[in-house]
Amino acid sequence: MNHYHGLRIGVFSQLTGISVRMLRHYGMHGVLTPAMTDPATGYRFYSSDQIPQALLVTRLRDAGFPVRAISTILESRGDSVVLSHSPRNVEPRSCRTWRRLRSSCGHSPI
Repeated sequence: MNHYHGLRIGVFSQLTGISVRMLRHYGMHGVLTPAMTDPATGYRFYSSDQIPQALLVTRLRDAGFPVRAISTILESRGDSVVLSHSPRNVEPRSCRTWRRLRSSCGHSPI
């Protein structure tokens, strides 16, 4: 039996404020995947190192970014090509968040 000592999905949910249902949804879409899934039980385990990423996902989601856009942002890891474009079809509050994200990565505001 594998004895991974990560954070179970319920604990990670409490620490990040993301519901268990949304963690599963994000996992399905590759936005916030568990650090490990026990093959015997299917239990999902997260690492404490994933908490900052989870908080970023929450900020982007609260700003109105769709899951697909969040996935692209996370995959870019500050890539200037991705960050140089403003998101389309998002609410104005998302655009403000996008500008803050870009400026925090060293890009000039739009």
